[in-house]
Amino acid sequence: MSRSPLLFSGSLVFLFGVFMTVAGLPFSYIFVFSGLIMVGLGFFLKPPQSVEPDAGKKFCWYCYEQIPVDAGICPYCKLKQ
Repeated sequence: MSRSPLLFSGSLVFLFGVFMTVAGLPFSYIFVFSGLIMVGLGFFLKPPQSVEPDAGKKFCWYCYEQIPVDAGICPYCKLKQ
């Protein structure tokens, strides 16, 4: 993804705030300003780097610890993979 997800979610929040303003609902300005702030931050902040497990490891589905690839049960949380 070339742009930050903040741009997309901020634009949705902004459009929702505009819709609330047109509908005359209270507190719509909070959504409008929040959306503008999110879009502004989306231009300056880079998206986070994806985290990859070490070689021969995978992440546990439940506790996100690195465990061996062939592990059937996580040694940390003791849940089946």
